[in-house]
Amino acid sequence: MSTGVQKHPFHLVDPSPWPLFTSVGAFMTTFGGVIYFHGFLGGELLLSFGFLMILYAMFVWWRDVIREATFQGHHTWAVQDGLRIGMILFIVSEVMFFMAFFWAFFHSSLAPTVDIGAVWPPKGIEVLNPWEVPFFKHCSFINFWSFSYLCSPCDCSWITKSSFTGFSSYPNFGHFLYRLSSFRISGSPL
Repeated sequence: MSTGVQKHPFHLVDPSPWPLFTSVGAFMTTFGGVIYFHGFLGGELLLSFGFLMILYAMFVWWRDVIREATFQGHHTWAVQDGLRIGMILFIVSEVMFFMAFFWAFFHSSLAPTVDIGAVWPPKGIEVLNPWEVPFFKHCSFINFWSFSYLCSPCDCSWITKSSFTGFSSYPNFGHFLYRLSSFRISGSPL
């Protein structure tokens, strides 16, 4: 005969509709994306609706978990310990996953097989020198965006101050700099 008293520190979750709801949303997002990318009618709507379903499911599912943990008190020390160990195992599995990719790359590059011509990189593949074009494009891209984001608020302040102090030539130049920085940020002038 059951007394209804819990004799263990673990939380047995109630049945929830959110896993099924999320999987339907993920299916709709994937299917809608494929339809949209192939140019069929209704793909964008299905993609958007599936994405909104996933966002809604994330909100309500996390709401339920927070409610169980805080208001209902179901997250005992054993549950918290299990969540902590689960997160550690997830991180370790991700590290192992990426280590497998790097190991396969190093294995192929340091000991190329006869199947790929016993050379690395395989014949027919041109490798970019990382110290030439990609490096300088990366550096110029970082400088470009940081300059753009720094200039925009400064230009706005300059325009406002110049307008209130009565200097007529400064607002025009400040407005020009603001338009130039907004063009750099968004790719099109305001």
